[in-house]
Amino acid sequence: MSIARASQSTVLVLLWPLVSGCLPAPASAPAPSQPQASSSERSVDLGKLGPESLPTHTFHITNTTARPIRVTAVEKSCSCQEASVRDGDAIPAGGILEISFALPNDRSGPVGGLLTLRTDADSPELATIRLSLSATLPRRVWTEPSTLRLTRGESASLTIRSDVPGILATYRDCGTVRGHVEVEAVERVPGADGAVESLRLAVRLSPAAPAGLVSDYLSIRFDDSRASQIDVLVQSDGVASGSLPPASQSTTPAGIDP
Repeated sequence: MSIARASQSTVLVLLWPLVSGCLPAPASAPAPSQPQASSSERSVDLGKLGPESLPTHTFHITNTTARPIRVTAVEKSCSCQEASVRDGDAIPAGGILEISFALPNDRSGPVGGLLTLRTDADSPELATIRLSLSATLPRRVWTEPSTLRLTRGESASLTIRSDVPGILATYRDCGTVRGHVEVEAVERVPGADGAVESLRLAVRLSPAAPAGLVSDYLSIRFDDSRASQIDVLVQSDGVASGSLPPASQSTTPAGIDP
């Protein structure tokens, strides 16, 4: 073999680990000198869940080594999460550890959590095991618009919606933190099935509200433990619509974000 050809072979050998790292993992089992924690899923997205569904998943971790390994630490990304694994749990050689991991379901929208296990294994792959779980929970209650802006002397419309059936029907009352805002009327809008699909509130600035910039919170309350209250920021510059300069007039209806 020529020196040039031998040099090319040497370069290929040196570059091969870098190239192979960009390729899919081989389907064959790992060599005994490279034990790995086997798991059908390390990162799970449950997708969009129903109102009563719990964001929970059971992970299966397999010890592919020839000796038992023991869990030395369990770390959750939030104390509100629940995991069935504990410090001191052991996985026998060739055995499987089932781990139930649950996220709280009292939130709205995307949620996620990370569970990290540390063990006394020699292999880095087994020494630290990270499991992630995510889901999208239904929005319990929200308003359109999310923040209400009022003009003195005019009413604005605030719509309340929910992805959870039954909550809007339990509407109880509406109050304010500082008393600068009044709710003139509450309309229950039925859907095709006759249930309350949304609530529409007519809101205005109180005549007793101070002049100038006014800020208050509208507290909308329900007789439902799943969503007992939602607070909406209400703001006004305290200027009547008729006193606004022509350049400041807007064609956008009051209470609707442009």
